[in-house]
Amino acid sequence: MPQAVVPEHSRPLLEALSGGTTFEVDSHVFSAADDWLMAIGYPQEGEFSVERLEAALAEAVARTGASDCFVIAPELPDRLKAQELDSDVYYTLAADAPAPSALRRHVRKAREVLHVDETREFTAEHRRLWTEFMGRLALPPRIRQLYAGTASALRGPADLRLLNAWDSEGQLAACLVLDYSLPHHVGYILGAHSKTHYVPHAPDLLFAEMKERALAEGRHTILLGLGVNEGITRFKLKWGGVKDAPYRLASWEVEKSEGRE
Repeated sequence: MPQAVVPEHSRPLLEALSGGTTFEVDSHVFSAADDWLMAIGYPQEGEFSVERLEAALAEAVARTGASDCFVIAPELPDRLKAQELDSDVYYTLAADAPAPSALRRHVRKAREVLHVDETREFTAEHRRLWTEFMGRLALPPRIRQLYAGTASALRGPADLRLLNAWDSEGQLAACLVLDYSLPHHVGYILGAHSKTHYVPHAPDLLFAEMKERALAEGRHTILLGLGVNEGITRFKLKWGGVKDAPYRLASWEVEKSEGRE
């Protein structure tokens, strides 16, 4: 299985969201703090294999002495399959892919009534939008945690930016959280749009702007992250997103014989 670049390869982003310290073992990224360890089971160089992942896990557990472990990977080792908590698929989008013809008119109309800017400050308007958005959607706990941690993540080491769409009254109609920490990619981390201050196709305008700004900064791929749910997956596919790699999440407690002697 070839390598895949996933948003979690951004070590500044991973540290900002997890609160842990990152390190690498055989091109696999790990984050750890206290007694927990998070493994990103997608090697940055070379091909993935379960055996390679197991070896990296063993070294990381021995190095940290962690007792509570989590791993995301395209495939889980047999011993962890019973511990699987979630499964999904990562999606990517080429930055130079043309906007689908069906969306171009919608984007033009949205641009006529919305002002787009890029900021790093999580304002009261962002908090209002986040509260509204999470209040009407049934999101998995891990995704809700990302939304809840946005403000603190923006103060962290990652090159996170808010791409905002404001209406004529200064209300935030939609927002994307983007990560520019990886050299050749832009990570689409989160998005939200308002029903209270609804403007048709505000998210589509931000997707078009995201692609244009990514190209302007020399980034060739947008990492769209996971499907999450049917609606989010449909939106990513509508814009030309393609499946990139499977996602499996598992957690387990380390037995003493597995960690430090």
